[in-house]
Amino acid sequence: MSILCRVALVCAALGTTACASAGRTAQLAPVESGAGEAIVGEAIVGEALAEEQRLLAARRQADSLQVVIASLALFKAVDPDVRRLAQTIVRDHMQTMSEIAPLGARWRTGPTLRLARDQARTTVSYFARMPSGPDFDAAFVDSVLAAHRHDREERTRLLPRIGEALRQLLDRTEPMLDLHLRLAEAVKRGIGR
Repeated sequence: MSILCRVALVCAALGTTACASAGRTAQLAPVESGAGEAIVGEAIVGEALAEEQRLLAARRQADSLQVVIASLALFKAVDPDVRRLAQTIVRDHMQTMSEIAPLGARWRTGPTLRLARDQARTTVSYFARMPSGPDFDAAFVDSVLAAHRHDREERTRLLPRIGEALRQLLDRTEPMLDLHLRLAEAVKRGIGR
């Protein structure tokens, strides 16, 4: 089975927006509550809700992208430490994705950020086409470092502007972020690139 077929299977299993076949721009749609009344969307609640929905969509896409790229690394990495890092990332980001889902449960679908989706497609395509070997390993580790450093900066920037539920999620995932950074830095030193 080709690597692109494997990625397609991973994407299908995850339902990820990081893949071209799964990505669609969606609008926030209110869901009927048990009493038959609509839960109000961002027009009534205001900008704070819109910002949280944008952050949830971005977080969901980032986690999906990390899972897809790490899944590729499980197949293509040659260094066992790189494979262990990839396995850790898949496990932890799948857990984070399951924690994000209830936060956006009021809506049938959350927004998909078009630019992020297009960048994710390009990134997945880049790693899918790259041959196995030390260059793939180094590129994967560099992408993990860049993505997790970006996540840390985003967390710091957004923390003062978000609600309690989202703040708790970010607080719970901060140790995972630090662990992934430490592991990736150690692996980068180990592979000498």
